[in-house]
Amino acid sequence: FGTGTRYVYVRFKDEDGNLSPSDELSFDIIEYEMGELFSIKISPQEVTISVGGSCLFTLHGYDLKLNEVPLESSKVIWTKCCGVGELSPTIGLSTTYTAPSVSGKRNITAQYNNLKTGAVIIVVRDD
Repeated sequence: FGTGTRYVYVRFKDEDGNLSPSDELSFDIIEYEMGELFSIKISPQEVTISVGGSCLFTLHGYDLKLNEVPLESSKVIWTKCCGVGELSPTIGLSTTYTAPSVSGKRNITAQYNNLKTGAVIIVVRDD
């Protein structure tokens, strides 16, 4: 993480799926300036899932210009309101929420250092 010179390496794939040789990498040099973390957001922000269903949520960080800023996964803590449903894992950039057997509106939150954000989950019955 950080501002500075970066080397971007690529291999190409032909129509048959064959990759170019690893000793013939193409590359480019870029000057990268990382913005300072300003806000975080869970994706998706709101979702409807069936009783017993599940959904993957991911946390993203943004600078003031809304450019994405990389986050350290070990600093992300996920929680759920009222102990309803299951979150796994509770630390990392992503978590999966598994709905309980009771329908209703649920909330999950993610915290990264002093920043906190939430998402809404609507649990419904299929019948």
